[in-house]
Amino acid sequence: ESAFNELKTALSSTPTMVNYRIEAEHELHTDASSIGLASVLLQVENGQLHPISYFSRSTTDNEKRFHSYELEALAIVESLERFKYYVYGKKIKVITDCNALRTTMEKRELIPRIARWWLRIQEFDIEIQHRPGARMAHVDALSRAPYEDAHEIDAADLKISKMIIDQADWLFSVQLQDEKIRNIVNEIQNEVKPEYPDYVVELGRLYRKHDNKLLWVVPKQLRFQILHECHDKAGHMSVDKTMKRILNLFWFPRMRNYVKSYINSCVGCALNKTPGGRREGRYHYDNVKPIPFTTIHIDHLGPFPKSSKRNEHVLVIVDSFTKFTILRAVKSTATSHVIPVLLEITSYLGMPERIISDRGTAFTSKAFQKFCDENNVKHILNAVRTPRANGHAERANRVILSMLLPSTDDERRWDDKLRQIQWSINTIPNKTTGCTPFRLLYGYVPRDILQNQLIQALQDDDVDLINDTDLQQLRVDTAQRINDVRAQAKKLYDAKHNQPKTYNEGDLVLTTNEPISSGTSRKLEPRFRGPFIITKVLPNDRYVIEDLPHAERTQRHYKAVFASDQLKTWCMLPPDDPDDIDDIDNEDESTMGEGATLGQESRL
Repeated sequence: ESAFNELKTALSSTPTMVNYRIEAEHELHTDASSIGLASVLLQVENGQLHPISYFSRSTTDNEKRFHSYELEALAIVESLERFKYYVYGKKIKVITDCNALRTTMEKRELIPRIARWWLRIQEFDIEIQHRPGARMAHVDALSRAPYEDAHEIDAADLKISKMIIDQADWLFSVQLQDEKIRNIVNEIQNEVKPEYPDYVVELGRLYRKHDNKLLWVVPKQLRFQILHECHDKAGHMSVDKTMKRILNLFWFPRMRNYVKSYINSCVGCALNKTPGGRREGRYHYDNVKPIPFTTIHIDHLGPFPKSSKRNEHVLVIVDSFTKFTILRAVKSTATSHVIPVLLEITSYLGMPERIISDRGTAFTSKAFQKFCDENNVKHILNAVRTPRANGHAERANRVILSMLLPSTDDERRWDDKLRQIQWSINTIPNKTTGCTPFRLLYGYVPRDILQNQLIQALQDDDVDLINDTDLQQLRVDTAQRINDVRAQAKKLYDAKHNQPKTYNEGDLVLTTNEPISSGTSRKLEPRFRGPFIITKVLPNDRYVIEDLPHAERTQRHYKAVFASDQLKTWCMLPPDDPDDIDDIDNEDESTMGEGATLGQESRL
């Protein structure tokens, strides 16, 4: 007995037994018998194998009836789980005296019990090798004299991708695998460079002083997991609130920069969070020419109840200079109803240089584009969900609707009222121009068409006609007045909006999302959709975006123009940071420990 005890002491102490080193090579030797399961975790030191830890336990009554092949497989599974915090993430050799196990993981058909056990060790990077039993006496002896009592193993589905180890061992082992942390711990313990007043080593674990408490120093490889727990699982909160949550227990260098980068790359935040503060944008305009119908704005208003003439929409055309408005009731928003109206009005007003419209199907069709090309008209389409770019038509729509609603007694004859509404709009002085659209266009005041006898009695028989010289001067003065009003509007608009973000070709962006109405709540619909790629930069903060190559979300390739205020940068991957230096110039004060010296390097 004395000799046996002396042998046990020699096998469990130096120089036979050594301390674990993460960078060293390791082997796991296993064996099993009907009496027990056993294994030895060994480490290569100076070309020799030295034990780090031993494991053995008795078999249960059920396990005693297993085939030897099953017992050997069970020994491997139990040993890997026992030494998980030593071998997880490393490629190691598993040595067994059962040759059949060497090819087990490559078989298509396995005994169900073996298959369930094998599922439990899929997370390990192992290479099973065979060695004759005569050279495995060290683990054979342990399997025939097990130390621990028998216990039933857990179900496989409870063990897959689940780490069940002692918390203290886990904290110690993960820091031990970080070379920089390991070095600074050794320096502090050996008092080689005791100039780290903001660091403390307790039970082999490194802590950082902060606000009168000790924070566990997070290894570089574990920071992503910490952010996942403190940001993703904690409700995707802001940078500051995520920082406060982390600083309850953890610390690592350049924490604020890392948290910002992580949140910038968070898909959940990108798709569902809208930027706060003032909206971005700039007021863009062109100086108006003193020539009527050079630029016209066009839009549809409706749908309305179907009239007796089967009309459901109003086609609205507004001259950018004179503000002269033309209204036509149409049966639908089809291009076939738009082009005849344009042909009619251009027959007496001339062909415009530019037509500005939204992206309704009537204006994006090939027939409308052909009409513009044949007549040498530049067609300008608004950016998606940017109605302000077609503001003349949108403003006219509001006025028309406010006049049409109280004027209509019979909803089947609403289109009969458009003639009077058009006349009223064009014979009232416009606030911007200071003149009636009719007078600015034709140079005289028209007779009343509303058949109001009082107005007709008070109107002069002489037509108030402006000669050509005075009319031209009126138009020049009006154009200058319009430009002045626009300049003032730009000043007010720009003061209330932030500078637009600039994007470049090739940038990945998200666009604002307009969920399709389905009759159910849309509160939880994503606020943005994408990503898309910018393929062209247009003037006035507009961008052409398209589906990513080979990533179409629908059968039809998506391509559209968006203003910058409808875009948002897609997730940005955090930059590589090989040098983990705690420089006060790059670190927020809230992440510095007490007593931190200016410019001191954390060595992490």
